[in-house]
Amino acid sequence: RIRSLDEYKAGKRKFEEDYVRYKELDVELADHTARFVELERRIQSASGAKAREDAEAALLHAFRAHKDTIEAKAMECRTLHVQLKRLKTAVNSFAEEHNRHVS
Repeated sequence: RIRSLDEYKAGKRKFEEDYVRYKELDVELADHTARFVELERRIQSASGAKAREDAEAALLHAFRAHKDTIEAKAMECRTLHVQLKRLKTAVNSFAEEHNRHVS
């Protein structure tokens, strides 16, 4: 809970900083998703068993190579989402309360 104007300003700054990282993670995760969608498309459009096996192997290799990074980024993104939601609620609650007393 925010109790002062200084805490309000600090909360807004923290939200803005964390939101930048949240958006970066969103873009990075979307890039990973696009990469895997493309690999899946290659599997689906492969002509012949060998081409399909190669495409499947490429997908599995990419998954194994990036799995830990993707999971870490997804966890950070979820954590930031929760933190941002709490900050937004606290900042907005303070602003509403402050505006009631000013009006």
